[in-house]
Amino acid sequence: MQSLNNIWLWLFSKKGRLEQITSDEIEMSKKMSPIRADEYKKARGYTRKVLSKIFKINPLEIPLNAMPGKPPELLGNKGFISLSHCEDAILIGWSPRKLGIDIERKDRNINFYNLMKKYYFPREIKKINNFNYENQKLEFIKYWVLKEAAIKWQRGNINKDIKNWEIKNNNKKALNLSLKLSLKTQVIDYKFWYLGITYENVLNVKDPILFKDFSI
Repeated sequence: MQSLNNIWLWLFSKKGRLEQITSDEIEMSKKMSPIRADEYKKARGYTRKVLSKIFKINPLEIPLNAMPGKPPELLGNKGFISLSHCEDAILIGWSPRKLGIDIERKDRNINFYNLMKKYYFPREIKKINNFNYENQKLEFIKYWVLKEAAIKWQRGNINKDIKNWEIKNNNKKALNLSLKLSLKTQVIDYKFWYLGITYENVLNVKDPILFKDFSI
């Protein structure tokens, strides 16, 4: 296995089969709508499956605390986990240090122009406006996945915090002046999606991100 200093990413289809989850997670899913319950169970099951291979323990023994609507946690000094999903895929990220991830489809139907005016910095808007209309939307989504990933790293709230994160250096840095934070960022352009990753600049690894696709 490669260095545990890496950031690990795993991509799963929402159409995949269910994996093992705990009895508490099963009970929690019963309180949700069928669509939300399926997403919840698959995200937790896939997380347990991939981490069981890293830590070489039973999936049900992974100390995962992932309550609905709250940032997921790994207990017992097992590192950090981040989860994201879009309409057809689930993205899971793990690192020994705090990270944030996000996934969006490139063809997402979104009124990006109004959102851009409301939430983006003038410098970001200027850069996006240099592209033609279709590519403006794609650039908007790239910025968005990095901003959401930064908020997940922060363990913040998207409505409250998105205005405070500025993407700089050709999508290589997220800056929050109010918190005096600077994070490394990366966008992965993969098939139908953009994947956004944020992490502190402390990973002494040449190619820190390891990515596996289980969505096929």
